[in-house]
Amino acid sequence: MIYVGIDVAKDKHDCFITNSDGEVLFKSFTISNNRDGFESLFQRIESVSDDLTKVKVGLEDTSYHNEELKSLTRYRFDKVKERAKLKTSVSRLINILFPELEKLVPTLHIASVYALLFEFPGASYVAAAHLARLANLLSESSKGHYNWARKDEKKCRHFFDYQKMKEMNEGKQMKDVWVGSLTKPSGKTEGKHPTQKPEYLLERIVLASTEEGQVILDPFYYVDFEKVHRNVDEIKIELNILNSLIDAGFEFT
Repeated sequence: MIYVGIDVAKDKHDCFITNSDGEVLFKSFTISNNRDGFESLFQRIESVSDDLTKVKVGLEDTSYHNEELKSLTRYRFDKVKERAKLKTSVSRLINILFPELEKLVPTLHIASVYALLFEFPGASYVAAAHLARLANLLSESSKGHYNWARKDEKKCRHFFDYQKMKEMNEGKQMKDVWVGSLTKPSGKTEGKHPTQKPEYLLERIVLASTEEGQVILDPFYYVDFEKVHRNVDEIKIELNILNSLIDAGFEFT
């Protein structure tokens, strides 16, 4: 057990810390009657005990501010008990409504899990959510812990324009599977390719994954980037040059 004795005064407090064996852990020291002073005291207490339930603080009954301090400590103690009960209730509800979650996270009571449950309160909601939205939500709420990009390279983080996709999907969040028509024969003006993608699909990809004004590398110049307010670096080989290379014996894979 750790014992902390405090002689409370108006502007400063004299403190002393010992243990149940009578060992002096901190000789008498003085702290100011402000936040910095109490943080200094708390740091010293934490340095000698990992379990704050084994720390007892003694104040003289007639000391200055005694009643206010006792009232404050009782209030904090009640709030800690209340929080513990709420955590137990939350855990019980999650195990009923979303039992798989506990096996996927280190603990249920962290900011990223609370943020996830606030927006997706069940397994069915998570299953229907867009994967990019889940990834960004966990990354932001965990301060980069759940993030495939390195924390010091924010420019490398994946971008997804949820609001734009929602507007394009009649007010509903766009899902992973996009449904649309194939390329029409009239759209294959530069030849026929079995996997040619329709222009509207490429425009949607650009709008979903880039921000206005960003530069996009397009090897084949398939999209009208001015229409979607993006800049482009083109890689476009003229057909006659390509034919000359083929005639010269170059092989392309």
